[in-house]
Amino acid sequence: MTTPTITGCVVAKDEADLLRGCVADLSRFCDEVIFVDNKSSDDSARAARSLGAKVEPNTRFEWEQVRNMGLDAATGTWICLLDADERLIDGAAVRAAVAQAPDHVSGYILPRLDYFGSARWASTQTLPRLVRNDPRIRYEGSFHASVRAAAERVGELVHLYAPIHHLDGLLPKTAEKRQRNESYLLGILEKDPDDPKALFHLGVEYIALGWYDKARAALEESLRSGLFMPSRVELGLAYLSLREGDVQGACETARKGIESCVQARSKVCFLAVLAEVAVRRGDRAEALRLCEESLALWPKSADMRLNVAHLIGERDPYAVVEHLEAALRLNPWLGNPLIYRQTDWVNPHDFAVSFVSGVDRFDLAMARFCELAGRSSEVRRWRAFSQRVEEEAEKDLPLGALHGVRP
Repeated sequence: MTTPTITGCVVAKDEADLLRGCVADLSRFCDEVIFVDNKSSDDSARAARSLGAKVEPNTRFEWEQVRNMGLDAATGTWICLLDADERLIDGAAVRAAVAQAPDHVSGYILPRLDYFGSARWASTQTLPRLVRNDPRIRYEGSFHASVRAAAERVGELVHLYAPIHHLDGLLPKTAEKRQRNESYLLGILEKDPDDPKALFHLGVEYIALGWYDKARAALEESLRSGLFMPSRVELGLAYLSLREGDVQGACETARKGIESCVQARSKVCFLAVLAEVAVRRGDRAEALRLCEESLALWPKSADMRLNVAHLIGERDPYAVVEHLEAALRLNPWLGNPLIYRQTDWVNPHDFAVSFVSGVDRFDLAMARFCELAGRSSEVRRWRAFSQRVEEEAEKDLPLGALHGVRP
């Protein structure tokens, strides 16, 4: 049996510093790495070559077509797809998956953790980022193009727990970027006013900008079409209701979403909304029940582990520590000071967070409950880590600091 090979593909423009970390990660488990240089004016190409990547310069395609250049040039039997601001550290899981992949599997869906500071992330997105090298599998669509539809026509997409760590929300962003995205999406909608995907992403941009009435109108219009991942749109509406303080509306939308969704991962996201509703209503017992139900459906949920730990509290510090340690195993970046930095810019990810209100920062919770459990060495370790977090927070974060970041 031939050993499968993997090509890593990344497309970027003027992202030399971010690119180094991405290419370095891919190089650890891929047999080749291809960087599609989308008309960069910085030294992105040189940075990629210095790490052994092959460079494919784009001189004629628009962004929607550029991503397929990497797939066209790939020689591996499998292709792993990342953006410059993404990291994938569990290469062993990727290699094991492709080595054991049944013939009917066309690709793997990976969870993505969208960080936005203070050791928080959104985890509603699971993306087809590991696919067979098949000419029928190519990116389709415009804004946030994806290989999902093509891969599903070729075979089956299955879930693989090898998290993608998304750094975009840790980088300074402005309302101007959100408005540029708005203009781009409105341009798509001028050509096709009923494009459900464009309407959904427009709604998300409006949420980030705080334009909730516009957000609701766009999301509801997207939902009416029923053509773009209805459960994801309903989830967006549930989170929007929470943002607006409409707890009852969030509850009703989440319950409706649970009734209609067929995938366990989607149901977990709606259960997270209901858990937050319970917390806001002062019913911690119900919130804990919902979080435990989520874990039963999706055990590899680090954020839900943290919710359960918080809701158990001092009643059982030993159980809390077990959940905290499980969360750390699932997301080793909880030991990375980078994700603890506080952000105060407009962010499209933080509205979809699945942490319930009041969850302690991970390092502080570890120190506190390890002390209650009598684990003095762990207390010292996490207090020292907290000190490091505070020291790092006072420093500027040049983009180069994101190269080779490791927990």
